Amino acid sequence: VKIVKVERDVYAAIIDEKVAMKIGPGHFEPPSESQRWSVALEGGDYKVWEAS
Repeated sequence: VKIVKVERDVYAAIIDEKVAMKIGPGHFEPPSESQRWSVALEGGDYKVWEAS
């Protein structure tokens, strides 16, 4: 697990370069320079992407 963003309103991580997730209302998008990401699941204050 690689923690990529920690702020008052958002916490984000990338897991095994295959899954990215954010918790909280703040903004986060996974980096697109190395992989393409597609949204797998999202809800109130969370979002999960998977590498494609």
